[in-house]
Amino acid sequence: MPEQGLLTRMSEDLVLATEPKAALCPRCESGLRARREKIANRRARSFYDPGVPDQKPPRLLGGERETLLALLRYQRESLVRKVAGVDDVAARRSTVDSGTTLLWLVKHLAKAEALWVVHRFAGLDDPLPDDAVAPGDTLVAAVAAYRATWAQVDQVLAVADLDEPCRRTGDEAPVNLRWVLAHLLEETARHAGHADILRELIDGTTGR
Repeated sequence: MPEQGLLTRMSEDLVLATEPKAALCPRCESGLRARREKIANRRARSFYDPGVPDQKPPRLLGGERETLLALLRYQRESLVRKVAGVDDVAARRSTVDSGTTLLWLVKHLAKAEALWVVHRFAGLDDPLPDDAVAPGDTLVAAVAAYRATWAQVDQVLAVADLDEPCRRTGDEAPVNLRWVLAHLLEETARHAGHADILRELIDGTTGR
């Protein structure tokens, strides 16, 4: 969120969390209680930004494969929604000590899907996307590349069985496509959560 908004939230956090060191007069105690209620009510109303659709995960009675793919696609789109409307300056901005940015998250997940499905599961030698953020990278291009990776990955998944093992595992324990999809689902969901926090810190936008 903008600097002024961050300062306001920090001051409100102090109001909510700090207990007076000495007893307050009835008028001051009533004022503090009213102030806390006002802050809590406002935050409850604005927890989700109405400008960002709060799209819930798909509910279905499908089989294992259909369910895994539906939830993975939901998490993919959720991440893309979180970066919609962000300019390239903000996309490169990190608001956490780890240095994570929205632009890096999009590039990283494109690489993760290509690595696990195209390279390791299918055993193909297609070039892997680079998740390092270069000076000329733009968020629009990163999202387009991420979507292009989905198409490539989905093409492989369309003719594969969940029990099929990865062609390439290196020195690691062997895994099958079922494990790969579960892993990509949890990784995409985890990073979508990171994007949720980063976006809120950048400009206050919330929602799924």
